[in-house]
Amino acid sequence: MDPNLVDYCGAKLGYPNKTMVTILKSDFPNGNFGFKGQLKFRLANPERIVQQKLSIERKGGLKGQQTVYWRIMGPNNPLQILEATNDISMVSGNKEVTTGSLLWNDGESGEKSFVLDLKPFSSWEVEKTFLVEIYNVQGSPSEAGSGEISISAGKTTIIIEKFGHPNGIVRFEGLAQSMRTVEEPEGIAPLELQFPISRRFGTGTTGSIEVKWMIEGSYDDKTPDFQPQEGSLLMADGQRDSAIVIQVLPDNIPELTETFSLVIQSTIGGAEIDTQFNSSIFKIMYNDYPHGLFGVPPGLQSLYVNSADLNRFVRVNITRYYGTFGSVIVTFNIKYDEILSGVILSKSSGTIQFNEGVAMLTQDILIGGDGFLEMDTRFTITLTQVQYLGAGVTDPPNFKVGETETKVKVPPLAANSEVGFTDTLGSIDEETGTATLTLTRRGLYGTIHVPWGSGLPSGSKPEWYTEGQITPSSGSLTVQHGIQSRNFTISVVAILNRTESFALHLTKAPSTSARGGARLSSTNNIVKLEPYGVIRFAPNSTQPPSVSEMESTISLMVQRVYGSEGKIEVTYRSIEISAQKGSDFFTTETNAIVMDPGVTSSLITIQVRQDNIPEEEEMFTVNLTHVEKYPTEIVLKISPRLSYVASSSVVRIKESNDAYGVLNLEPSSIVIDEENRRQDERQKFVSIGILSDTLPEPDETIIVYLAQPTGDARIATGTPDGGKKGFSVITIRQNDLSNGIVGFARSSKEVSVNEDTSPAFSLTLARSDAKYGDVVVSWKTKLSESSTEAEDAVLGGQLHLTAGTTTCPALRDTCQLNITLINDQEPEEALSFIVLLTDVRNDARIDEQNAVAKVTVEPSDYIRGLLQFTAESRIMVVGKSDRNVRVQVERLKGRGYRVEVGYETFQMTNQESLYGIRINPALEGEDYQGNMGSLVFEENKQASVNGDIKHLELKYVDISLTPATASANPLPKQFYVHLKAPTGGASLHPDTSYSKAIIRIVEDSAKSVWSTVTDRESGSLSNDTNLLTTLSILDEIAKNPLDQTEVVLVENILKDMIDEGLKRRLSSSVLNQLLNVLCNLMNPNKADATRGRHSLAGLMENLAYASLTGTQCPNPTPPEISSMECSYAKMSAARWPLQQILNYKYSARRGDTFTVPSAIPNPPTPVDSDCLDMHVIEYNSEQWFMKSDQKELLSNKVISFGVKGKASTYSEVPARFLIHTLDKRIAARTAQCVYFDTSVREWISPRGVCTVNNNLEDGQDDFVDCSCKHLTHYAVKANAIDPGLVGYPTGFYVASFICMMAMLLAIIVHHVFSTVYAMFSASLLMHMLFACFATQTLNFWKILVMNDEHTDRKYVLFFMLGWGLPLGIVAVFYVVTFILYKYQYGMPVDFIYGDVNNNGQMCFITNSYSALGGVIAPVLLILLFVAVVFVKAFQVTPQWQAYDDIYRGRYNINEIRTLLCFWFVITVTWLWGGLHLAYGQLWMLVMFCIFNIIQALLVIVLYTVLRNPCVQECLEPQKRAYSMSTENLHPSTTVPADFHNTFTTEIGSLKGSTASVVNEEWERESTMPSKSTTMKVKRTLPSSGNIYVTPPVLIRDGEEDFQDLLYALKTQESSSDADSVGSDKISEISSKVDRYEMRRISIADTHL
Repeated sequence: MDPNLVDYCGAKLGYPNKTMVTILKSDFPNGNFGFKGQLKFRLANPERIVQQKLSIERKGGLKGQQTVYWRIMGPNNPLQILEATNDISMVSGNKEVTTGSLLWNDGESGEKSFVLDLKPFSSWEVEKTFLVEIYNVQGSPSEAGSGEISISAGKTTIIIEKFGHPNGIVRFEGLAQSMRTVEEPEGIAPLELQFPISRRFGTGTTGSIEVKWMIEGSYDDKTPDFQPQEGSLLMADGQRDSAIVIQVLPDNIPELTETFSLVIQSTIGGAEIDTQFNSSIFKIMYNDYPHGLFGVPPGLQSLYVNSADLNRFVRVNITRYYGTFGSVIVTFNIKYDEILSGVILSKSSGTIQFNEGVAMLTQDILIGGDGFLEMDTRFTITLTQVQYLGAGVTDPPNFKVGETETKVKVPPLAANSEVGFTDTLGSIDEETGTATLTLTRRGLYGTIHVPWGSGLPSGSKPEWYTEGQITPSSGSLTVQHGIQSRNFTISVVAILNRTESFALHLTKAPSTSARGGARLSSTNNIVKLEPYGVIRFAPNSTQPPSVSEMESTISLMVQRVYGSEGKIEVTYRSIEISAQKGSDFFTTETNAIVMDPGVTSSLITIQVRQDNIPEEEEMFTVNLTHVEKYPTEIVLKISPRLSYVASSSVVRIKESNDAYGVLNLEPSSIVIDEENRRQDERQKFVSIGILSDTLPEPDETIIVYLAQPTGDARIATGTPDGGKKGFSVITIRQNDLSNGIVGFARSSKEVSVNEDTSPAFSLTLARSDAKYGDVVVSWKTKLSESSTEAEDAVLGGQLHLTAGTTTCPALRDTCQLNITLINDQEPEEALSFIVLLTDVRNDARIDEQNAVAKVTVEPSDYIRGLLQFTAESRIMVVGKSDRNVRVQVERLKGRGYRVEVGYETFQMTNQESLYGIRINPALEGEDYQGNMGSLVFEENKQASVNGDIKHLELKYVDISLTPATASANPLPKQFYVHLKAPTGGASLHPDTSYSKAIIRIVEDSAKSVWSTVTDRESGSLSNDTNLLTTLSILDEIAKNPLDQTEVVLVENILKDMIDEGLKRRLSSSVLNQLLNVLCNLMNPNKADATRGRHSLAGLMENLAYASLTGTQCPNPTPPEISSMECSYAKMSAARWPLQQILNYKYSARRGDTFTVPSAIPNPPTPVDSDCLDMHVIEYNSEQWFMKSDQKELLSNKVISFGVKGKASTYSEVPARFLIHTLDKRIAARTAQCVYFDTSVREWISPRGVCTVNNNLEDGQDDFVDCSCKHLTHYAVKANAIDPGLVGYPTGFYVASFICMMAMLLAIIVHHVFSTVYAMFSASLLMHMLFACFATQTLNFWKILVMNDEHTDRKYVLFFMLGWGLPLGIVAVFYVVTFILYKYQYGMPVDFIYGDVNNNGQMCFITNSYSALGGVIAPVLLILLFVAVVFVKAFQVTPQWQAYDDIYRGRYNINEIRTLLCFWFVITVTWLWGGLHLAYGQLWMLVMFCIFNIIQALLVIVLYTVLRNPCVQECLEPQKRAYSMSTENLHPSTTVPADFHNTFTTEIGSLKGSTASVVNEEWERESTMPSKSTTMKVKRTLPSSGNIYVTPPVLIRDGEEDFQDLLYALKTQESSSDADSVGSDKISEISSKVDRYEMRRISIADTHL
């Protein structure tokens, strides 16, 4: 045994006492083998052999030779060793292998490689995955050990992608390729919906595949529309077709049409997803009334009274059952069922707009008028129309069956009062002589004053009755609103034995200020008090004198007091007490008395029996038991009745016959002497001993008093006895420390206080032994008990008082000594001092053991530093494209220590709302990079800013933003940076908002707005400089287009400032700047979110009131109204008495006016003055009131009026306003006076509320005069399609009249001169285009192209066609369209013909297609026909240009050009006319008038003047004269010798190529000198041969030659000119006509 193992304590070790520890091999001494580099390869299936090199690396130890064995596993199976080499292998020698090895020598490191061959595809191949793994490492020699396989890099994966589509391409087939719509099933059975799916034809079906799908769209787990939402479909190897089946589930939840998409999400097994048909859309149709059914449930309708102003309202409650999708307007009618009642509703119909999600809405209808609203009468509410707003309506909303109409009963609280007594009979209290009466009313509306008077109304008083005395004789009773009844008491005095009547009546209808008044009840307006009497015993009969037996009878009088109407019977009975009926007294058999009307008393007689028996006094009672009125009433009433005071009489029969015996006293007299007393004793002394003790006692009082004197002495009473008193007061003073011992309580001996949290603290003083009186204790503070006064002086800077006194009240065990620390802002270390009690007064002493208290003041004012974000960093606004943001952290207060503080970014978990704007969470990792860390503040460091030392330190936190990967959460979004876990004793600001920085990400364009919001939140409203700075920024912002978010922010900033202005007076510069910002927000050219933002008008009104803040109520004469204006508004406000406001007429721009009503319903009560604030705002922009982009107000003018404190409401007295049109144009006939209803956010004009005062039908006024019974915003609603839109003013009619008169003058001239001058062509009517272009053109076709000279024969036909054809077209058009649209399709008539511009100015075809088919198309066809004809005519110009077919004596070519110019003017005139008819623009009408006048001038100049024969004779020269021979015409005819000298004629111009050269008259007179010689011209071809004539040319120089030619042809001879003609003219003519082709013309057709 080893001696070292011997325990010296006597123990020894046992066996075994050894153990072996084996330390395993570590840190890879033989090497760690693994693949190097990429461990996963995805390779395309190659077209040729591709080699892939793999490397294995030896790491760690290099001990021993190591052989590494590898192999390929797969394909697609990591547990299967690859044997085939057709996909992947390694060439080793001449063999392809799938396994191999690599050798590392001892001490050798690094990597070794081998190369794998990837074989090309031969056909479609699936994707294959191969695993190349190291499966063994063999070391040599064996004792050297084997290397290890790397856990992470021991394997590498090679994926060879598929080639082609062996597994197929999955897609939807058949019906699933198009969108389907299904209806939700009814009942409980689901509907199965199949979606065929297949592997596309032409692709493979190799292998089993799994297709995963999901339905996208809204899905509610609680009430799903279908099931399942997602799933998978298995398709077996070789299977091509299958189907996905889902179930559409029934439910009772209203739903809109919902669209879902079944999407193939992924496949397992190698199949691909088709890029086109990878989803199938289906819809589940709307169901269960998605837009709701509307009704008026009877139980929810009510009629209530506003307690503030007693206005009555019918509250219409419309309920939306089932679905609440979309916005719906419901229109209702309401009426009072009692006709001609005078009850007037503020509107007889109304609309309520249900926004999406709203299931119930109410609308209050004010009850007006002066009619009596009787209780239990009814109002009828009827739903008339329901209309869906916007597009996308599915199942249109409708009414719920049975709830389209309901009745609303008038409840008592809202009903006018019908007043009367509770009963017609009243009871009188006999004991007090008073009667309490109750006035009640049916209907509790309003406070009423009911007058009453005593007696019966005149005319109903009975003659034989005297009116009883009632005090008071009249009065008035006030019943407050809502109270049904009220009692009042009167006193009555009845005179016995007198026929009296006591009654009260209501003298007249109650007076009340309530609308509708009050009235008396028709039945209960009179009350009679005990009219049939109260039956009682007379006063001398209730306790009648005792009767002796000797008197034999006693009579009791029964009285009928107060009233004596009617006949009554009173029954009574006697009740024995001590007297016996039958032995002592007798009564009658009937025991009844009868009183006739007017009888007020009757007697009951009782017989008393006499006997000789000694008897004591005996008694019996006579009770009145019943009274009955004749005739007997079935229902008993309170009158008549028996008295409850005197309906019993006690009758006493005197004692008789000495019933008590006879007594006497003896002796009858005694004599005795008076006793003597001691005299002259004046004073005695009383001794009282005071005992001493050790008990604390307060002042004690002892009273010693004299009592019970004898011997006729009396006790002194004070002043009457010279001040002597019968008592003496002894006071024993307080003693033995009666106020106890005073010292600090145990709890106050040592205290700790904090200057920051509790600068004022109390020390408790305790009193022991006694506490009878008040004790004054003096104290002082010292640093210590031994400190000097100089040392203690430091406490003066820490304490408000360093010495003082405190009083401990009597009877209290404790009292408080109050000490206050000076709460400064300087960081201070801990401080200790003592409070010493120095003196005590009033029989007390200080407890020396407890006279000192120690106070420790903790470190204050953050001596180790206050950490927080700087003010500008607490809310940081960044744009969405910013990439970083920096926040600042500052240390305030103490800086003498080194401290750290942590920071961390936090993601917001929920949405937040700021001014109603939703702020979404910014996501970490997407919107920003999370950051955390700590900041170090060194001791005694200060920040230097621009060279100035600041009492703070700054540190910075930089945060990276990631706009490139921004989340899908919409802007704005935000996240937080928190400060946390400060060290070194530093503190975070107690307000957590100081240690949290908000990073808010907004649109780049909105940074300025959000920054302004941030500045506004941190800035003060009390500084006008701050306000002006903010407003200058807002002014620039408001000039730019704003989205909804920006408008909300700007509006709320302005609201805060204006609210501040309602509290204090803002400077004029601030007020003007506020108005400028609002003015920019109402810019009508801005198509942004300010459009339709009517809440901004509320800001405008409050700004007007803010301008009056601090203004005094003027007295006696108010000043002019104060105004401020900008480009689009003029804001006016005044603080005036109500009477000054009423009927005030405001003058607006452009002569517009507004007049305040003469009465304002329920005006607000002035506060602190006699004035009210009112505003008038004149808007020249309807930007804030627009419901769409279409402007609809006349002149864009809105006038707003209101009184501060008075909401927009109905007014019995209307407001008047007058608005002019722009540019003094005529006001539209369809203009409406409207006011803005904020509940529906649109301009409305309910019937009977707003009316037009002037007559717009006359078309004379350029203004609209309106009245509106409402206090709100006013305007005139008119079609404002275009400011230049006009109808037909005076200028139009003037221009048209001028044109008509010109044409009429031309016609008159034509008809006058055509009868005188045959040369004046009859075709002038056609020139004027008095008929259609087409018929005129047809005439020219026949003349110019067809050479027809007899078209004048068809002028009547042309005239009828010209005017009849357009008339027929129009007539047929209107007949057909009217029949089709009116009777076949149910369209309104104005769909065909009506107001074309919706301004009441012009009516025509309103339907564009009808106008195109009925007007424009025919006109275009006619113009096309004209163009075709004249193109053809101008192609043969030479055959007509030099003739005078159009106008005799004028060449065709000139007339055609003139006519075409005239037609062009007409066409252009009516082009402008048609454009104006379609668009209504003023400038189009001006152009029409200009061309219309030009047309008139052309008619006058061309066809009235220049073509007048009289004018022609003056302007044109005479024609040539010819001489001719007729010898060749007839052999026997001779021509006079002077023929050539005397016969001349004028040759007109040509009449067509086949027309006569001269007219028939010239022909007759020139060929034959006598009547027997005639020459006829016919249109038929002659029998003789033809000649060829060269057509004439338009050469005026050759006119003479041409006339010679005509003469020769006429006479068949040569003609000689009066003037010689040279032979060279013929050759000249021939040369000029050579260029025309020869034309064959019949001689007869020349009409020479």
